[in-house]
Amino acid sequence: MRDERAPINYSPRDLAQVVCEELRRREVAAPAHDVLTLLFETMYFTSLRTEEGSSLSCHVIWMDPGESDPQHPERLAGDRWTFIPLAEAIPLTVRSLAKLSRASDPRTSSFVVHGHPGQSLCLYGFVDQGNQFYEFINDHTDRTPERPGIFQASIEGVGHLVVHLGYEIIAELRMNELAETPLDVLSSGPVFQKLRPYVLRHIIEVMGCVGTEAFDVDDDWPANLANTWIASLCRLLLRCQNYRHGGAILISPNRTEAGLNEKYVVSYDRLPRALIRRGTHEILASAAVRTIRSDYLGHDQESRGGKIPSDLYLDETINGVCVREAANAVDGAIWFVSLLSRVDGLVLLDPTLRVTAFGVEITIADDPGEVYMAADAEGTPEKLIPLDYRHFGTRHRSMIRYCATFPDSLGFVISQDGDVRAVTSVDGRVIVWDNIALRLDAFLSGSPEREA
Repeated sequence: MRDERAPINYSPRDLAQVVCEELRRREVAAPAHDVLTLLFETMYFTSLRTEEGSSLSCHVIWMDPGESDPQHPERLAGDRWTFIPLAEAIPLTVRSLAKLSRASDPRTSSFVVHGHPGQSLCLYGFVDQGNQFYEFINDHTDRTPERPGIFQASIEGVGHLVVHLGYEIIAELRMNELAETPLDVLSSGPVFQKLRPYVLRHIIEVMGCVGTEAFDVDDDWPANLANTWIASLCRLLLRCQNYRHGGAILISPNRTEAGLNEKYVVSYDRLPRALIRRGTHEILASAAVRTIRSDYLGHDQESRGGKIPSDLYLDETINGVCVREAANAVDGAIWFVSLLSRVDGLVLLDPTLRVTAFGVEITIADDPGEVYMAADAEGTPEKLIPLDYRHFGTRHRSMIRYCATFPDSLGFVISQDGDVRAVTSVDGRVIVWDNIALRLDAFLSGSPEREA
């Protein structure tokens, strides 16, 4: 929900302005504003057309064809992207983009576009192997391979443009609504602080399984385990978002059923058990590898005869297999839980991410006191915007009422249009975070700013 005092209608020119400012803020070479405006206007009007009765979608990469691969690595992965140039560049117009869109698919390939002020934009060729990005965004893989170009832009639907910088969405235009950089509430701020005790509990569980000796060998394990836990929550929300059905997830430490009508009661703890198992075997496999390298592949390997004990080798192999099995179990459990969100009502989780009920109705009728929208992840008081919660839909209003009554709870509401909002109470006020970031790459890479 945007500030009601903001402009009502946004256009591709506004999207271009946001992208320019964001690229410059990150010290990335940004095209001129008029050039970006022309690009986004062409994509926007293309999205309003159909080809043979079907709506159009495509993916565009802003890349200089003369310097298509400036960071060419020494070793090229077998499935790394490549630039496939056209013999002659094609002027980028609504007509040409609409016609050529059928030759590409966002899941596999992208168009390479470039231009300069005073010149027409041109389509110079294709980039292949886009399936890796597609699979990552749709949660089919943990790999985050390098992405080509300065930035990437997609037609996701009618009047719907999304701009990425690498794996991060930096701006989004939906018809006349503009969403800027999503708020990373899962890295810091009140939402992360609500989750922090649950993450710590998970870390302690894993440490109890492997023992302090194996756990303390690597100082990165707490951060790695925290990242995996948060990433799993992100995956769950992304799966719910991709259904375009709408739904809600409530994480509540309350042990009473007050304020809830739990239509379908269940105890499904496969996700937390699989996360503990995955973390446990990752640490044990790492310990075995470390022992092999230090004791049998080091400078004194000759004194040991260069032979690795079979039980040590089996430890490394078996734990590696268990890690893959546990990761698959996590993936399957997330699919299972996400499907529950398609039933009317919310999915209720306890602090371990165990499902306790679904199809849950919030029965609290008391109106909340103060309700605000946060302009930053920290929920800085000076940047809070007062909201009339009656302007929200049923899901949002009920979640706001529950979080006002039970301040320790944390809710996520997924709209049918795909927006994911976080709701919780902070210092007696209910705060809503609009358009939160669900960036798996930051979590899976072990971002240093998040500490358990």
